[in-house]
Amino acid sequence: MKMTSEQFCALVGITEEQFRGEEMVNGNLDLYGLVFVPEGFSPHVKGDLYMNEVTELPEGFNPRVEGYLCLARATKLPEGFSPVIEKSLCLDSLTTLPEGFNPTVKGNLQLNGLTHIPQDFHLIVGGGLSLSALTTVPEGFNPTVGSYLDLCNVVTLPKGFALKVPDDLYLNKLTELPEGFNPTVGGRMSLGITQIPEGFNPHTVDLSLDAVTSIPEGFNLIVQGDLELYALKTVPRDFCPIVGGSLGLSGCTTISEGFNPIVGGDLCLSSLTELPDHFNLKVGRSLYLNGLSSLPADFAPVVGRHLSLEGITSLSDDFRPEMSSLSIGHIQSPDYVSLLSLVGDRSKNEAMTWQDGKYILVDGLFTEVVAQKGHVYKVKRLNEEQETYLVTDGKGHWAHGDTLKEAKEDLFFKMSERDKSDYEYLTPETELTLEEAVVAYRTITGACAFGTRDFIKNRLTVKKEVYTVAEMIALTREEYGDSRFAGFIDQNRQREAEKQDFFTP
Repeated sequence: MKMTSEQFCALVGITEEQFRGEEMVNGNLDLYGLVFVPEGFSPHVKGDLYMNEVTELPEGFNPRVEGYLCLARATKLPEGFSPVIEKSLCLDSLTTLPEGFNPTVKGNLQLNGLTHIPQDFHLIVGGGLSLSALTTVPEGFNPTVGSYLDLCNVVTLPKGFALKVPDDLYLNKLTELPEGFNPTVGGRMSLGITQIPEGFNPHTVDLSLDAVTSIPEGFNLIVQGDLELYALKTVPRDFCPIVGGSLGLSGCTTISEGFNPIVGGDLCLSSLTELPDHFNLKVGRSLYLNGLSSLPADFAPVVGRHLSLEGITSLSDDFRPEMSSLSIGHIQSPDYVSLLSLVGDRSKNEAMTWQDGKYILVDGLFTEVVAQKGHVYKVKRLNEEQETYLVTDGKGHWAHGDTLKEAKEDLFFKMSERDKSDYEYLTPETELTLEEAVVAYRTITGACAFGTRDFIKNRLTVKKEVYTVAEMIALTREEYGDSRFAGFIDQNRQREAEKQDFFTP
């Protein structure tokens, strides 16, 4: 039975003026369970508007929502539907779009039930756009997105597909690239191709090629972030990519002698059961070789963080890799006792270089060295033109900056004695805004402003207004100063526990 506007207002607890949008509804408006709203309903909601069960919307419904609008069951939209949504809009049950569909969405737009889009589809979305049910897109498809684009089930693309996507682009089912395929992706690009076409040179930070089973001769990528090749079984001799992040080869069972990639992050080779002679890579973060049961006599990699050898049962006396931590299998004494002295040989924040200083990894930032004069470096990220600065005092302190002045100021900040007493109240449960968290982390760890901004922009996986300290510890793991920050919070916790014990009768 349909309700009048008066009955509707009484049921949901709003006024007639709020019903028509003449007065704002403060906070969220929850219409869970309602499958119908009366004609004329077009509210202005300060928070979120939940209309999850409504399947058909009345004519003239054009709300202004300063939070999230959920219309997950709506299968039909009224003509002229053009709401203003400050955050995200969910329309996952729509299969077609009405003529003139043009909402203003500053967050994400979810259209995961859409099976067809019109030829003139040119939406502008402030956040991400989800179109996960589409299998094809028309020629001229050119939405403007401020974050990700999800086309994970698209199997064919038109010629000249060259969108610009600030964050991630999902094309997981795409098995063949069209002529002129040249998107620019600011985050991760995921492709379903099984073979790498000639001339393939994507503009992306992270590249996921999980279905690729072979590498063509002479193919070598330069990837600023991560490169994932999990289905690859064999690595050819001349495959030596330059990867600023991590290189995922967890399915690889054979590598050729001379395999020598440049890896600023992790290198995962967990399925290898045997290493070639002279396998002595330099890996910026962690090296995973858990499938090995034995090591070559001359095995001596340089590992910036962690060396994982879970399958090893014995070690030679001259086993001396450089690392800061180690995990191993069942090593019997006295091997295990002597092994403990090796752990921590390498400082987590020590600079690492490749190709005689052409590439450098400092504070978790992998860059190409453009020029160097004394303790001042001009550097740039892989596949980028913008040059920045890196400076050192020659005694283990380093700092990045957009300008030389900024880099030097941050170097002095790292070298200075900082008053951390203002943060002795922090516990894992303490909540901080993002701004407060940044100041606290920098003060406690000495992290430079450049590196902190880079982390927030490129590696902060959970973005919100408030974080607990426990969340900060989890999110900054493997970043500059991570153990220093976690240790400081643990000292606070122990100090508080001691106080409680002292005052407990």
